[in-house]
Amino acid sequence: MDAGSATILVKILLMGMIKAAPPVLDMVVQATCNMTCPLDGYPCICRDDGIYCQEINLTSIPSLQGCATMIFLQSNKIKEIGTSDFSAIRSVVIIDLADNRISELQDGIFDSLTDLRALILHRNQITTVSEEVFKKLTKLTALDLSHNQITILQTRIFDSNTLLSQLSIYHNNISKLDIRWFQNKSSWTYIHLSQNPWECTCDLWNCYQYLTRNYATEMRCNDAYNGMTESMCIICQTPSFYKGVNMWEIHEFNDSSCKSSGTNTESNIPEPRNGDSHRPTTTTYVKVNRWTYVLIGAICLLLMGILAIVISAGLKKKEKMRQLSMQAHEKERGGRKPF
Repeated sequence: MDAGSATILVKILLMGMIKAAPPVLDMVVQATCNMTCPLDGYPCICRDDGIYCQEINLTSIPSLQGCATMIFLQSNKIKEIGTSDFSAIRSVVIIDLADNRISELQDGIFDSLTDLRALILHRNQITTVSEEVFKKLTKLTALDLSHNQITILQTRIFDSNTLLSQLSIYHNNISKLDIRWFQNKSSWTYIHLSQNPWECTCDLWNCYQYLTRNYATEMRCNDAYNGMTESMCIICQTPSFYKGVNMWEIHEFNDSSCKSSGTNTESNIPEPRNGDSHRPTTTTYVKVNRWTYVLIGAICLLLMGILAIVISAGLKKKEKMRQLSMQAHEKERGGRKPF
């Protein structure tokens, strides 16, 4: 099939976003040019739908020219993305750079990828993300930055990405959520925020309220807490009196106490009403794994077995005593002399 005239149905599972039931990104892509495979020396595989260069120990991005719908570069040893690495390739809608060693996303590295819909960068070593690195990606729908070392995302970083609907930033070092990341978007269908050292303030609470009230949003979390849905897992790291507590179970955060969102300062944090700085008025949940349930079930079965044995022994003893009583009664009757 010729790439210049092929209509390709692309289905990609963004596996970095969540282990179970990841979102599926369905796209119908019309290829508009002929593909050029990377230069000799790179053991990549080229097909009608894209270029496959995964798991071949690449240390840099190979020369990419012409047209390709998808580019797979995951599970290599790529340390950086240069501003010219994607400048000669067109019609790309999906790039997977997961499981590499990239540490920085600089302005300009994706500027030529104006058709890009999905960008997967999970499990790298990213610490720095420039404010305008995604500025030219106006068609971007899904972005996976999970499992990195990101501490800050700038306020205006997603301003140009009005079609963005799937975002994963879980397992980073991000402590503050900015409501501007989520504004002026067509819709949000999937957001994964867990496993970050969240600073629980009214800004964070107001941002969450904005998302749940304005969009049909699936708020994902890896950690399952007993008695609650996984959609509500944002665990506070600071302030200290809320550390380790699920924010949405802290009753001090509400519409009354968080009327407007200011800066992330101590004055923007409702303090516990009960006066104990280490015990907020919240329900405490304990993380329980499946082996704990197995152990509890085994103990219950053992106790039920012991109880059954005790009851059975009691019934047998009672029956034996009844029989002995009847025998004694019969013996007494048989020994009586008639008048």
